Amino acid sequence: MLVIPGRHTEPHKIAGSLSDSINCMYGSKDLTFATLYTSPTSCYTLALGVFLSTFRATNSSHKVLVLHDSTVNVPDEIVELAGNAAEFRIIPQIVDYSVVPRLQAMATKFQLWTLECYDTVAYFDADHVFVGNPDGVFEACGRAAFCAAADVSPSGKRAHQFNAGAMVIKPSSTFAKDLLEAYRTRYAWMNKKDLTRSGDQIFLNHFIRNWQAMPCTYNAQHGKQGIVMHDKIWKNKSGAFAESMISSLFLKDLRQKCQLEQDHEVSKMV
Repeated sequence: MLVIPGRHTEPHKIAGSLSDSINCMYGSKDLTFATLYTSPTSCYTLALGVFLSTFRATNSSHKVLVLHDSTVNVPDEIVELAGNAAEFRIIPQIVDYSVVPRLQAMATKFQLWTLECYDTVAYFDADHVFVGNPDGVFEACGRAAFCAAADVSPSGKRAHQFNAGAMVIKPSSTFAKDLLEAYRTRYAWMNKKDLTRSGDQIFLNHFIRNWQAMPCTYNAQHGKQGIVMHDKIWKNKSGAFAESMISSLFLKDLRQKCQLEQDHEVSKMV
């Protein structure tokens, strides 16, 4: 685990460094999908279960890597839902205690760039649902060094930013180290407003200026038509395809626990 201490005016001091390039399980490969599992709450685990179930149903030509750190135990039921469509890989966690708890592991996403045995990695946050085969995203992004979904709100605002939850990258451990160093020193160069709401998306948009937009069908918002839907299944009434994947007793139980978690959070705010 890499630890970034609480907020200071000087650059954050990190215990250790980014891991060496994460080895491929079965030798060198060209293309892969990936997601992160860093928060084993009922809602997040429910989302991951639907993510993997729907991905498996697309019969993609590529596997999806589920990256998690050693403190997160992947339920056997999740592994069973994924079948042969996924590989589960343990990665070092990067913890930043200078931000709110829900964002403390966000810099772990930088580990994606250490997957150098892959030429290209298509990353999707676990709150995505696969409605069709997503393999075309690799061709759509071509040889771009960084390709991501435009972060477009229903009103059309913020289209100049990308969504860090859906991106296609070219792994490079050198780039990963540059990312981590910039993250350590961000209090010296990012504006105060962005620092106070500094999730991984805001930081990456500051650091990565040149990017190519992927077709919106690979990050379609709730209610829109697409190949990959960005749909927080615990908040929205998802499409029939996603709903059909909540058929196992395990996922149904997770949905009930997730609702209780949300009710508890709401009660604390009252």
